[in-house]
Amino acid sequence: RSQHLQQMSNGDPQLVARLADLLPAGRVIATASLGDIAPALKTLREQGVSLLGLVGGDGTLSGTLTELIETWPRPWPAILVTRGGTVNTISAALGARGSPAASLQRLLRPDSNPLETVREALRVEAERAPARYGLIFGNGLATRWLQAYYAEPEPGVKAASRVLAASNAAGG
Repeated sequence: RSQHLQQMSNGDPQLVARLADLLPAGRVIATASLGDIAPALKTLREQGVSLLGLVGGDGTLSGTLTELIETWPRPWPAILVTRGGTVNTISAALGARGSPAASLQRLLRPDSNPLETVREALRVEAERAPARYGLIFGNGLATRWLQAYYAEPEPGVKAASRVLAASNAAGG
């Protein structure tokens, strides 16, 4: 398979360089916003990529799946989900472990036998908003928790702990 790794954002400034060392030139594209995803996918589609690795969290996966489903004709590339976000709900549920670089190194080993699974993407539509695709969506409590988390000055493990502690102290 042709490999590629996309990074939405991660607190490790050397990560892109480490990942680029593992893959052929031009196969690592760092994206900084949702608007960067469509051009990155177009480039990768033109290169014939059949395996797309994602470094980021649940939002990166949802943003990428939405663009992929809307713009990439079938067959879609296989997706390697890594633990590159701050919450990593989906990657944890799929059994991802270790850093994004470690996940990629394991996959590239000649004796690699990755677990392959097919998951149905959820499609969610809201009034006056384009459809979004993903593997997890929240409403009510989950939405309020994520809003509080992203309101933190510096999202990350410490911020998640503070929001969780505050929600427990508030009784929910």
